[in-house]
Amino acid sequence: GVPPELAVRWVRQALVGLDYCHRMNVLHRDLTPGNIFLNSPDHALIGDFGIATNLDVDGTAPSAGNQRCRAPEGFRGRLTTRSELFSAGATLWRLLTGSWPYNATNEDELARAMFAEDRPRLRDAAPHVHRSIAAVVETALDPDPSARPVDASDMARLLAECRTHPRNWVRVEAQSTGLAYEATAGRSPLVLDVRFDGVRRAIE
Repeated sequence: GVPPELAVRWVRQALVGLDYCHRMNVLHRDLTPGNIFLNSPDHALIGDFGIATNLDVDGTAPSAGNQRCRAPEGFRGRLTTRSELFSAGATLWRLLTGSWPYNATNEDELARAMFAEDRPRLRDAAPHVHRSIAAVVETALDPDPSARPVDASDMARLLAECRTHPRNWVRVEAQSTGLAYEATAGRSPLVLDVRFDGVRRAIE
Protein backbone atom coordinates (compact mmCIF):
# COMPACT_ATOMS: atom_id res chain seq x y z
CA GLY A 1 0.00 0.00 0.00
CA VAL A 2 0.83 3.69 -0.11
CA PRO A 3 0.95 6.07 2.87
CA PRO A 4 -2.60 6.54 4.23
CA GLU A 5 -2.62 10.33 3.87
CA LEU A 6 -1.84 9.98 0.14
CA ALA A 7 -4.37 7.19 -0.45
CA VAL A 8 -7.09 9.16 1.34
CA ARG A 9 -6.24 12.35 -0.54
CA TRP A 10 -6.34 10.66 -3.95
CA VAL A 11 -9.67 8.92 -3.33
CA ARG A 12 -11.16 12.06 -1.78
CA GLN A 13 -10.22 14.03 -4.91
CA ALA A 14 -11.61 11.24 -7.11
CA LEU A 15 -14.88 11.50 -5.16
CA VAL A 16 -15.03 15.22 -5.94
CA GLY A 17 -14.82 14.25 -9.61
CA LEU A 18 -17.45 11.53 -9.15
CA ASP A 19 -19.79 14.01 -7.49
CA TYR A 20 -19.52 16.27 -10.54
CA CYS A 21 -20.19 13.31 -12.86
CA HIS A 22 -23.25 12.27 -10.86
CA ARG A 23 -24.64 15.81 -10.91
CA MET A 24 -24.20 15.67 -14.71
CA ASN A 25 -26.21 12.40 -14.69
CA VAL A 26 -23.14 10.30 -15.60
CA LEU A 27 -22.03 7.05 -13.97
CA HIS A 28 -18.33 6.23 -14.40
CA ARG A 29 -18.81 2.48 -13.72
CA ASP A 30 -15.10 1.70 -13.51
CA LEU A 31 -13.53 3.53 -10.58
CA THR A 32 -10.38 1.56 -9.75
CA PRO A 33 -6.85 2.46 -8.57
CA GLY A 34 -5.74 2.24 -12.21
CA ASN A 35 -8.27 4.87 -13.26
CA ILE A 36 -7.09 7.49 -10.78
CA PHE A 37 -4.44 9.57 -12.54
CA LEU A 38 -1.94 11.86 -10.82
CA ASN A 39 -0.93 15.31 -12.02
CA SER A 40 1.38 15.28 -8.98
CA PRO A 41 1.53 13.31 -5.72
CA ASP A 42 -0.94 15.84 -4.32
CA HIS A 43 -3.42 16.05 -7.20
CA ALA A 44 -5.55 13.16 -8.48
CA LEU A 45 -8.09 13.06 -11.32
CA ILE A 46 -10.52 10.40 -12.57
CA GLY A 47 -9.69 9.02 -16.00
CA ASP A 48 -10.87 6.41 -18.52
CA PHE A 49 -14.52 7.12 -19.23
CA GLY A 50 -14.65 4.33 -21.82
CA ILE A 51 -17.63 2.57 -20.22
CA ALA A 52 -19.25 5.59 -18.55
CA THR A 53 -22.96 5.95 -19.24
CA ASN A 54 -25.94 8.17 -18.48
CA LEU A 55 -28.27 7.29 -15.63
CA ASP A 56 -31.84 6.48 -16.63
CA VAL A 57 -34.94 8.21 -15.24
CA ASP A 58 -34.85 5.88 -12.21
CA GLY A 59 -31.24 6.82 -11.41
CA THR A 60 -29.81 3.43 -12.44
CA ALA A 61 -27.54 2.06 -15.16
CA PRO A 62 -26.56 -1.40 -16.45
CA SER A 63 -23.80 -3.18 -14.56
CA ALA A 64 -20.23 -2.99 -15.89
CA GLY A 65 -16.64 -2.50 -14.78
CA ASN A 66 -13.90 -4.29 -12.88
CA GLN A 67 -15.51 -7.01 -10.78
CA ARG A 68 -13.09 -6.41 -7.89
CA CYS A 69 -14.49 -2.89 -7.46
CA ARG A 70 -18.06 -3.56 -8.57
CA ALA A 71 -20.73 -3.11 -5.93
CA PRO A 72 -22.55 -6.33 -4.97
CA GLU A 73 -25.88 -5.08 -6.38
CA GLY A 74 -24.11 -4.94 -9.74
CA PHE A 75 -23.83 -8.75 -9.77
CA ARG A 76 -27.60 -9.14 -9.47
CA GLY A 77 -29.04 -5.99 -10.96
CA ARG A 78 -28.28 -2.40 -11.85
CA LEU A 79 -25.89 0.25 -10.55
CA THR A 80 -26.63 3.61 -8.90
CA THR A 81 -24.50 6.51 -7.72
CA ARG A 82 -24.11 4.73 -4.37
CA SER A 83 -22.64 1.75 -6.22
CA GLU A 84 -19.70 3.99 -7.10
CA LEU A 85 -19.14 4.68 -3.40
CA PHE A 86 -18.54 0.94 -2.97
CA SER A 87 -16.00 1.17 -5.81
CA ALA A 88 -14.33 4.09 -4.03
CA GLY A 89 -14.16 2.02 -0.83
CA ALA A 90 -12.65 -0.96 -2.64
CA THR A 91 -10.18 1.35 -4.40
CA LEU A 92 -9.10 2.92 -1.11
CA TRP A 93 -8.72 -0.54 0.48
CA ARG A 94 -6.44 -1.58 -2.40
CA LEU A 95 -4.35 1.59 -2.10
CA LEU A 96 -3.99 1.20 1.67
CA THR A 97 -3.19 -2.52 1.77
CA GLY A 98 -1.91 -3.53 -1.67
CA SER A 99 -4.63 -6.20 -1.83
CA TRP A 100 -8.36 -6.41 -2.55
CA PRO A 101 -10.97 -6.71 0.22
CA TYR A 102 -12.41 -9.91 -1.29
CA ASN A 103 -10.50 -12.80 -2.83
CA ALA A 104 -12.36 -15.10 -5.19
CA THR A 105 -11.68 -17.07 -8.35
CA ASN A 106 -14.92 -16.15 -10.16
CA GLU A 107 -17.85 -13.72 -10.05
CA ASP A 108 -20.18 -16.08 -8.17
CA GLU A 109 -17.67 -16.53 -5.34
CA LEU A 110 -17.03 -12.80 -5.27
CA ALA A 111 -20.73 -11.97 -5.04
CA ARG A 112 -21.24 -14.49 -2.22
CA ALA A 113 -18.30 -13.05 -0.30
CA MET A 114 -19.63 -9.50 -0.66
CA PHE A 115 -23.07 -10.48 0.67
CA ALA A 116 -21.70 -12.61 3.53
CA GLU A 117 -22.34 -11.42 7.10
CA ASP A 118 -18.69 -11.97 8.06
CA ARG A 119 -17.23 -8.93 6.31
CA PRO A 120 -13.47 -8.20 6.15
CA ARG A 121 -11.99 -5.56 8.47
CA LEU A 122 -9.49 -3.11 7.05
CA ARG A 123 -7.27 -2.99 10.12
CA ASP A 124 -6.84 -6.78 9.99
CA ALA A 125 -5.12 -6.24 6.64
CA ALA A 126 -3.50 -2.89 7.51
CA PRO A 127 -3.30 -2.35 11.28
CA HIS A 128 -1.31 0.87 10.76
CA VAL A 129 -4.35 2.62 9.24
CA HIS A 130 -6.25 4.92 11.61
CA ARG A 131 -9.64 3.70 12.84
CA SER A 132 -11.38 6.77 11.40
CA ILE A 133 -10.26 5.79 7.87
CA ALA A 134 -11.23 2.16 8.40
CA ALA A 135 -14.73 3.23 9.50
CA VAL A 136 -15.34 5.17 6.27
CA VAL A 137 -13.97 2.38 4.05
CA GLU A 138 -16.03 -0.32 5.76
CA THR A 139 -19.19 1.81 5.57
CA ALA A 140 -18.63 2.32 1.84
CA LEU A 141 -18.25 -1.46 1.41
CA ASP A 142 -21.57 -2.25 3.09
CA PRO A 143 -23.57 -4.62 0.85
CA ASP A 144 -26.66 -2.50 1.56
CA PRO A 145 -26.44 0.64 -0.63
CA SER A 146 -28.61 2.62 1.80
CA ALA A 147 -26.01 2.05 4.57
CA ARG A 148 -23.25 3.71 2.55
CA PRO A 149 -22.58 7.47 2.60
CA VAL A 150 -25.37 9.55 1.07
CA ASP A 151 -23.39 10.57 -2.02
CA ALA A 152 -19.86 11.14 -3.29
CA SER A 153 -19.55 14.58 -1.69
CA ASP A 154 -20.61 13.11 1.66
CA MET A 155 -17.96 10.38 1.45
CA ALA A 156 -15.35 12.98 0.44
CA ARG A 157 -16.31 15.03 3.51
CA LEU A 158 -16.01 11.99 5.78
CA LEU A 159 -12.54 11.24 4.43
CA ALA A 160 -11.49 14.86 4.89
CA GLU A 161 -12.35 14.52 8.59
CA CYS A 162 -10.27 11.34 9.02
CA ARG A 163 -7.07 11.27 11.02
CA THR A 164 -3.75 9.66 10.18
CA HIS A 165 -1.04 8.55 12.57
CA PRO A 166 1.95 10.89 13.00
CA ARG A 167 4.15 8.19 11.50
CA ASN A 168 3.71 6.65 8.05
CA TRP A 169 4.04 2.89 8.39
CA VAL A 170 5.19 0.79 5.45
CA ARG A 171 5.17 -3.00 5.52
CA VAL A 172 8.65 -4.52 5.19
CA GLU A 173 9.97 -8.07 5.15
CA ALA A 174 9.57 -9.62 8.60
CA GLN A 175 12.54 -11.26 10.31
CA SER A 176 10.20 -13.90 11.74
CA THR A 177 6.76 -15.29 11.02
CA GLY A 178 4.39 -12.38 11.29
CA LEU A 179 4.33 -8.81 10.03
CA ALA A 180 6.86 -5.97 10.17
CA TYR A 181 6.39 -2.26 9.58
CA GLU A 182 8.90 0.53 9.30
CA ALA A 183 8.11 4.18 10.06
CA THR A 184 8.93 6.49 7.15
CA ALA A 185 8.23 9.69 9.09
CA GLY A 186 8.81 10.83 12.63
CA ARG A 187 11.61 12.13 14.77
CA SER A 188 13.44 8.79 15.12
CA PRO A 189 13.57 5.52 13.13
CA LEU A 190 11.24 2.81 14.35
CA VAL A 191 10.46 -0.73 13.26
CA LEU A 192 7.39 -2.52 14.58
CA ASP A 193 7.44 -6.32 14.54
CA VAL A 194 4.14 -8.19 15.02
CA ARG A 195 4.53 -11.86 15.94
CA PHE A 196 1.65 -14.32 16.09
CA ASP A 197 1.24 -16.88 18.85
CA GLY A 198 -2.03 -18.65 18.22
CA VAL A 199 -4.71 -15.99 18.58
CA ARG A 200 -2.39 -13.56 20.38
CA ARG A 201 -0.13 -10.94 18.83
CA ALA A 202 3.11 -9.77 20.41
CA ILE A 203 4.48 -6.41 19.30
CA GLU A 204 8.12 -5.38 19.56
